[in-house]
Amino acid sequence: AGLARTMVADLTGRLPAGTRRLRIVTNLKIYWDQILIDTTEAGIPVRLTEAPLVEATLGFRGYPREVRGAPPADIRYNYDEVSRTGPYARASGNYTRYGDVRTLLGGADDRFAVFGSGEEVALEFDPAGLPRLPPDWKRDYFFYVDGFSKDMDFYAAHAYTVEPLPFHTMGRYPYPDTTRHPDERLFLDYLLDFNTRLDSGRGVPSYRFDFPTKRR
Repeated sequence: AGLARTMVADLTGRLPAGTRRLRIVTNLKIYWDQILIDTTEAGIPVRLTEAPLVEATLGFRGYPREVRGAPPADIRYNYDEVSRTGPYARASGNYTRYGDVRTLLGGADDRFAVFGSGEEVALEFDPAGLPRLPPDWKRDYFFYVDGFSKDMDFYAAHAYTVEPLPFHTMGRYPYPDTTRHPDERLFLDYLLDFNTRLDSGRGVPSYRFDFPTKRR
């Protein structure tokens, strides 16, 4: 929410023949820069090749400088200008230890890299196996992510603690005590091996941005 993105809606078979006007209704404050209709015929050749993940490192980065455009919802971030502190709190609980987390990101197995504000997972992919493009072909990149997020919101369930951790078969969140993880032994091993970084959530040195002063 709040960042620029491209959204796709498949309207195949959903519109009466001859439709020329659409109405979009929302209760959110949304800015549109353009809306495009793709009428490309089916059957265009597509080839999907995976670029394997070779490195994944969890660590503290800080808070990149926010740059607002026009309208104000047009937000981008300067990754090279970083403050070590910012006006953000942390939920209390056990986070994933810093360092190599690649084994946690190989599949949707309910073993998540758990991290909070100001932290990042730096990823490296190996493009060596990508085939050469035939004439007139174009290459696009898709980044597949599977995970959950939790806001420190007054109306959110367990908003101020990392736990209880979610899993795909939980049905709903918060889940009742009778709902169990599908592989409790694997889940316990994951917690003991990876989620060993305790954060009390009691506060940080400063809740203000402090960007380094540029030297002239």
